[in-house]
Amino acid sequence: MQQPTGKTGSSAATVLIAIYMMALSLVTLCPSITIVGCGGILGSLTSSIPSIVGNQNYNNGLVAANVASGLIVFLGVLGLMLTAALIVVGIALLTAKPWAWMGSIVLNAVFIGLQLALAGLTNNIGAIQVIFIILSGGCIFLLVTNKEIKATFGKV
Repeated sequence: MQQPTGKTGSSAATVLIAIYMMALSLVTLCPSITIVGCGGILGSLTSSIPSIVGNQNYNNGLVAANVASGLIVFLGVLGLMLTAALIVVGIALLTAKPWAWMGSIVLNAVFIGLQLALAGLTNNIGAIQVIFIILSGGCIFLLVTNKEIKATFGKV
């Protein structure tokens, strides 16, 4: 009797990466919802400033505040899209979909880039950010170098 060839299911390392991706989705979901809400609140507050102050000389400031609130909402929506992508790729890793290998590499690289950009914008990097950067980098390293993971996704 011949042994079956090809993928036989997810390896333990693949399952751990999938769990990490889903945990990462929860980590990005909470701030994304908050950012969308804050942007919406900022937009609604800036539209009511002239009626509160009773002066129409604040037009330039209002335009800038409305643009800022729009950008904040946009960044929050991007975070929600990243959350959805992390969940989809996490499930795809568990089911050993061939595209999940590259999707996981790309999403981890995007997450590292976002963390570094956030650190650059705030001139501050926290211990949690460093931990997530190291974990995401480790996931990329495992996906690229582990033969068992590569065999699971047909990349050998």
